[in-house]
This record gives sequence, structure tokens and C-alpha cells, in this order.
Amino acid sequence: MTLLKDDPTEVGGYRLEGRLGAGGMGVVYMARSPGGGTVALKVIRRQWAEDPEFRARFELEAAAARMVHSRFTAPVVDADPYASEPWMATAYVPGECLATHMARHSPLGVEELLRLAAALARALRDIHRAGVVHRDLKPGNVLLTDDGPRVIDFGIARAMDGHPLTDTGRVVGTPAFMAPEQLQSSDKIGPEADVFSLGCVLAFAATGRSPFEAGSPYAAAYQVVHEEPDLADVPDSVRALVAGCLAKDPADRPSPEEMLERLGATSALPRASFRTAARRAGAAVLRRVTCPVPTWVAGVTALAAIAAGAAIAVNGGMQTYPQPAGWRPWETRIRDDSGPGERCTPAQDAIYCQAGNRTVMRVNTADGTIAWKHTIPVGELEGDADGDGQQEGPDANVELLGVSGGRLWYAQHDTDYRRLRVLDTRSGQTLWTRKFSERPLEIRLTGPTFFLVFSRRVEAIDVSTKAIRWTRHFPRLTYMIADAHGLYLESYRAAAEGRRHTTVAALHELTGTSRWAVTMDEEMHYQTSVPGVLYFRSERGDALVRLDTRTRKITRTRLPVDRGDLEHKLVAHGDLVCWGYHDGTVILADSKAGIWRWRTNVGVRISATPTLVGQQIYLAAADGSAIALDTRSGEQIWKHYPRHSERGSTGPWSRPPVMAIMDRLYAVSSQGDVYTVR
Repeated sequence: MTLLKDDPTEVGGYRLEGRLGAGGMGVVYMARSPGGGTVALKVIRRQWAEDPEFRARFELEAAAARMVHSRFTAPVVDADPYASEPWMATAYVPGECLATHMARHSPLGVEELLRLAAALARALRDIHRAGVVHRDLKPGNVLLTDDGPRVIDFGIARAMDGHPLTDTGRVVGTPAFMAPEQLQSSDKIGPEADVFSLGCVLAFAATGRSPFEAGSPYAAAYQVVHEEPDLADVPDSVRALVAGCLAKDPADRPSPEEMLERLGATSALPRASFRTAARRAGAAVLRRVTCPVPTWVAGVTALAAIAAGAAIAVNGGMQTYPQPAGWRPWETRIRDDSGPGERCTPAQDAIYCQAGNRTVMRVNTADGTIAWKHTIPVGELEGDADGDGQQEGPDANVELLGVSGGRLWYAQHDTDYRRLRVLDTRSGQTLWTRKFSERPLEIRLTGPTFFLVFSRRVEAIDVSTKAIRWTRHFPRLTYMIADAHGLYLESYRAAAEGRRHTTVAALHELTGTSRWAVTMDEEMHYQTSVPGVLYFRSERGDALVRLDTRTRKITRTRLPVDRGDLEHKLVAHGDLVCWGYHDGTVILADSKAGIWRWRTNVGVRISATPTLVGQQIYLAAADGSAIALDTRSGEQIWKHYPRHSERGSTGPWSRPPVMAIMDRLYAVSSQGDVYTVR
């Protein structure tokens, strides 16, 4: 495994160590992160990258894929859709894909087949909860590992739809494993399409062939749309389940949850069989046995067993990865003399923190060392630094806006924003700065664009060229929602009896043109978003409002709290929404069903937005500790204090939330220390 002459040696801060494979979309490399971890890094070919629409879709899909937390998937850990050649890094998953396994072995037995069905149903359940549709589930994207099956390569196929390479009748996916609606119209693809593909995969695992086997992809596509599947050799005990998945009408297919109920929550495939599969993976690569599409998947996953020397393990819903040799827990002081108050933004291999009102820094997650500190020049905080006659004043504050494309963005402001500064994430050096003559009310950063929001105007600025992409004026503009899940404007208008109506308008990120608008007959306040869903709080604070951005359906969830108990922090993951109230109350709700599941109190003030990963909720408490709750019951699993900070000391009212990066948790103590949580 070596690099070719024309291959780069570094991409996005990852050191490339060898080429693992190549496919139609790009090249996959074995790469080493700055913290010493090993990843599979896929670089997209220029022919795809030349289309800005593809880049925008790729960014949305990669961001959505990173929201998926499941024992039964291989996670996306990093991506840069706006590099000269877009790239994405995924965790290694040692194993053998189902296609390769079936090419060398007999079909699975009934018990193994049932366990495979349960594992894949769980994977789809978790993927769909994050608002993602896989769109390309097939034997080549199912890995048999030592720790059970894994679904890989989700969140990418949608980015390819509509690209010039697919505009002339070429479909994205493998026809023999695609749903009828997927072959007929990409606009109608929903989670039900993945269930159809799951039925095809199970039939393949039971018989060694697709239920729509044909001599060409076109013939297979015709059979999928117009003919019944061939299930003659599928065992009787699973035939009805597979047939249900393969219903032509999406509404007639079972959901993953319904499949699990019918399967009786069967556990993953027997460990011994996957242990055997994992051992065979290395030999399969040496014999150049790879999956049909994409060819790079088998190479990545099998070579991972050799390169990483460790399989994925599962701990309370979080997936664990090989740690660099010699890794130890750490605790690092970030508070400085300019005042209390810390804000942190997690990124790949690093945490970027603002300490006091003058300093930003990079903390390496591998060992807790501070890679660099950037101190705002005193002249920018006090006095007339730019000679324009405007006194900056000593009360200017720093706000971290985010990390994008190897750049750290932060703003300086008092009442309004006055300056924007961009730093290189590796060196901490200033790349450029902009002082506003007309101060914006808001600055929003998302992918390739930052948005400046004025009282009646929005400007979209290209992060690379700093050129204005578009400008729009609005009659009413109250709040802008801009993140990886879309661009929206929230505004209010007066109604009868002193009430106000709320209008949410969706904008096209690349042009600023309106896509749709929804008006709700009460005042709503935006809280957070996940792919495909916006969450709002009612003015009285007694209800959560869920707006599905695909169907525009609105669902209300009544909250079991008193009207006076409004100060809260909220986080969402798919349809699950968790509140952490300052008095220690925690509530979990199913927003799609419109019901709350449980309510508990942790007995200590909560100082940050909860973090929701897998089946655990992590809370940053005012006494400096981190607390873990079980999402199913609300019961406390553990409470962890930093090693060196004083226990029980009173911390600031607001602190950064617990941060989940790869397989580790990080928190900020009440005394201004960043530390690793067990």
C-alpha cells in the first residue's frame, strides 16, 4: 500500500499514508489525523466537485451523516465539502462485506438471517431518526464484523442526485437493490426506500442472489418496478417478512421499528461467525476480492483490521476507536486573567475555546496540550485602533462562530457585531479580518457562506473569496436560522388581541430566493434543528413545536413544566428532544409522536445544553461535574468530576456543554479546566 506519484501527501490536516482504493466518485486513502488516529479518507474527483450544487448537497449529507450515532453503522468523523477536492473521513470498521462473504460461502442459515435482519433494522432506525435516508443499501455496504453487522456509506448517494453526471438517465445506486420509487422519481424517496433495499439484502443473504436477478441493470430495474420478487428459495420463516419489505407501495412496507417487533428484538449475528469473517477480511484483500460497488469499501474495511489492529467496540451507545499509543486522560486550564467565562467549539482532534473576553486557543484532544493562543490586540478593545474616530471600548466581547475549512471564525461585539476575524486552525495566525462600518445584528456561518443580518437586509458572503454572493431585502426580519440543515428566516406579525403570528420562510442557500413559507398562529421562538426538522418553543413555554421542513407538518408536544420554569437548554437528535432546566429538571420527548417520555431531576443545577449521543444524555452540572442519563428511563448512569478542580464549587450560570468527539467525552469544569470524561 503506497501513494502514487500524483497523489497528495496531506489533505485537510490528515497525513496520507497510502492508497486503499479508487472508485467512480474518488480515491480512498489510509490517513493519520493530527492526534495520531487512523481514518479512511475519501477524496472526491474533480468532475463531481466542479458543480457547486453537488458541493452544497454533499455538505448537507455529510453533516447529516455525522448526526447518526448507532452501534450498527460506521460513523463519518470529518469532512470538508468546500476544499478544492472535497473529502470525507470515516472510522475504520474491520470486517468483510456481505457481498464478498456470499461470494465465498454458502447462504446464511435461518438464525443468522434473523439476527442480520434485526441488526440492519436497528441501523436503519438510527439512520432515519437522524433524518438521513441511506438510498444505497446493498450487500457491498453491509459489513460483517467481529462485533456484529455494520451499515456503511450512508448520506452520500443523495449528494450525487441531480449532478450533470446523473442527469442523462443514469441512476444513483444498484438497480437490483433499489426501490421502485427510487427508479421512477428521486423526489419521492423516503425512509421506506431503505426498507425495500433491506428486503433485497435479506433475500440475497438467504439465497446468494437478488430477488430481482437479471442479465443487465436495465432488466433488473424493469423487474423491480413491474414484476414480483423471486422469493422461492427464501426460508419460510422469513419469507413473509422479506415480502413485506418488498411491497411496491411504500406505505405497505413495515417500518424498522415494526420489523424489530416482529423479530422479537433479536440480537446481532453470532459473534463467532463475525470473528471468522473479520479474520478472513485481510486474506480477501490480498486476493483482490472486493465488493462490486463501490470497490474501495472492501479495501478500506479489510485493511483497517491490519492497519488499526482493533475492532470497533460499543460503550453505552458511543462507538470507540483505536487511541494513539500512550494516550492518557488529561485536564488543562484555559481560564485567563481577562475574566471568567469559557466557550468551546469541538472539532476533529481539537477543541477551540474562548477564555475571558480576549483570548481564543486550540486544545489538542490527544493530550490536552494548548497548540496555540491568540490574544485580541488591546487596541481593538480599547481606543481608536483603526483611526476612524470610533472608540472601541473595553467591554467588547468575543463570540466563537465555528470552524470551517481549516479556519476558525470569531466575532467581536458589544450590542452589535463590530469585527470579524478568521484564524488558521493549525497555526492560530490571522488570515484576514473585517471591521464593519454598518454593524450587523447577527452573523451566521454555515459551510461555504457566512451571512450578515441587518435590520431589513441579509448579505451572503463567500468564505473563500469574501465576495458577496447575494443580497436580499425583507419587509420583516426577526431571526435567521442558518446551519448545516438549511437557511430559514423567522419573523412575526401582529394578530388579534395583542397576539402575534410567526412566519418561517425557507431560502435557497446559493441564491437567497424563497422556497416556501409557513405561518403559525402564535408566537414561536426557534430552539434548534436536525435534518428535516425545525424546533420552536411556544411563547408561554408550555409546548414544543416541531416543523417538518419536507412536509410542512406541525406537531405540538405539551410539556410537564410550570409556566415560571422557562429557563432551559434544549437539544434534539432525530425525533428525540431533551430539555435541561437550570433547576436540574430533565425532560425527554418524542416530538414526532407528540408525547413526553419521562421527567427527572438530577439534584444539581444544569449549566449547559445537554448532549445527546446514542442512548445516553450527558449534562454539564454547575458543580463542575458531568452526568450521564439513560435515554430510555431517565436514570442516572454515572457522575464524573474533574481530577484537579475543586468539587462542588459554584460555577458560572452558563458553561459549555459536554463535548463528544470520536469516542471521547470532554467537559469544562467550574474553574475553567477542560478535561476528559471517563
